[in-house]
Amino acid sequence: MREVVGRVLKLNPARIDPRKPLGSLGLTSLMALELRNRLEPLHGQPLSATLAWNYPTIEALTGFLAGAHAAAPAPAAAPVAAPAAGPAPELAAALDDVNQLSDEDAALLLRQRR
Repeated sequence: MREVVGRVLKLNPARIDPRKPLGSLGLTSLMALELRNRLEPLHGQPLSATLAWNYPTIEALTGFLAGAHAAAPAPAAAPVAAPAAGPAPELAAALDDVNQLSDEDAALLLRQRR
């Protein structure tokens, strides 16, 4: 797993702490999709486009892919508090549209943005 993550993040795999959140190592949304794309053939099944965000460490990813966390994703590294008043109506509508996308549609839209 460190080798795959190291290739995606362009880091020396030996220097990656398996408990450190991938986002803190520089993982971006496009890198997360690349990671998912590299892991799918190794796993033998389709994986969610949100895989790296649902399982934010190498330790969590490995546990999930090994079947140890099949029921629920690992908790996020640091919960983000929602704004007290909620998002602006335009933002709320846009977020609702994004939440309705399938993983495949979201990945397609991200590829088109390149």
